[in-house]
Amino acid sequence: MSGDEWQGVVATAQELIGALTAAQGVLEQAAKEVDEQKQTRLEGLRQAAMRLAGTVSLECQANAEGTVHWCETSASRSRRSHSQQDRVVLHRTPIDVADLLRERLWANTERAILTSATLTASGSFSYLRSRLGLDEELDEHVIGSPFDYRSQALLYVPGHLPAPEREPTREYYDRVAEEIARIVKLSRGRAFLLFTSRRALDEAHVRLISALPFPLFRQGDMPPAKLLKAFRESECGCLLGNQTFWEGVDVQGEALSVVVIDRIPFAVPDSPITKARTDAIEAAGGNSFFDYSLPQAQIRLKQGFGRLIRTRTDRGIVCILDSRIHTKRYGEEIVRNLPAASRASIWSRVERFWNG
Repeated sequence: MSGDEWQGVVATAQELIGALTAAQGVLEQAAKEVDEQKQTRLEGLRQAAMRLAGTVSLECQANAEGTVHWCETSASRSRRSHSQQDRVVLHRTPIDVADLLRERLWANTERAILTSATLTASGSFSYLRSRLGLDEELDEHVIGSPFDYRSQALLYVPGHLPAPEREPTREYYDRVAEEIARIVKLSRGRAFLLFTSRRALDEAHVRLISALPFPLFRQGDMPPAKLLKAFRESECGCLLGNQTFWEGVDVQGEALSVVVIDRIPFAVPDSPITKARTDAIEAAGGNSFFDYSLPQAQIRLKQGFGRLIRTRTDRGIVCILDSRIHTKRYGEEIVRNLPAASRASIWSRVERFWNG
């Protein structure tokens, strides 16, 4: 957004703030002239107008230190007129939450326990501590998994696929879908297909509809809970998801035997939040890739991997369709951060594990 465009947004916002402030006065006066039930309703509307005015005012502070602002537009259908309408959302996000947490949480907390299966990156809590503002001396413990990953899971990273492209071509999506179809046919469905973007999910979906004899459940076609229930009940389906299904989903036993991840989940580099945070790290003398992008991707990848093995009797395959794990210097570091599963880069090894 250019400077002139932003000034136009600010001018419109100031008009909105003025209208909301005037509405507060009108509602306050009206509340004095009605019965108690209506007073409660009018007071609620007045407070809503006050909160909205405050929010709009914050959004207009373009130079607010430590925050990033951006505008998001999308088309939505009006429920009343059924016509297509533009929807505009202004966002304001802290670049670094460490200071906020130090001031508002840790300074007022006598003790806290932070526990998760995905707190570390490269075997260290350094990334978490820096992001959460945990500067003081802490007790840190990494507790081993109760699962025998080497016998229960296979990590398959196809060596023959091209590296993901910044702007993927139709041919690239074709090859990804072919590899997904091959592994899902081996497992007879029962797969989570996790994607790093909505476009990649939809490109795979349109190709797999005709390539697979199993039901496909696509995120967005129904609410997440219903989608997961339908997947479980199918006993041979494939669930295509992004974001929501990377974490916090528990499907035990043979109902889930394969997890496919389309690429290393690096954050989109030109998204407003990512760019603001990486720029801040570089300005402070750090390395944004190793201090932010890589640890974030490692944690995200562990979350996706964790969908597969949920009990001591679970067994299956995690497939990451990103050959950069083989060719880039950081690839081995990424693998070391994952559970210690058996590994394969060729199809014959996958078949041996599955039939073994």
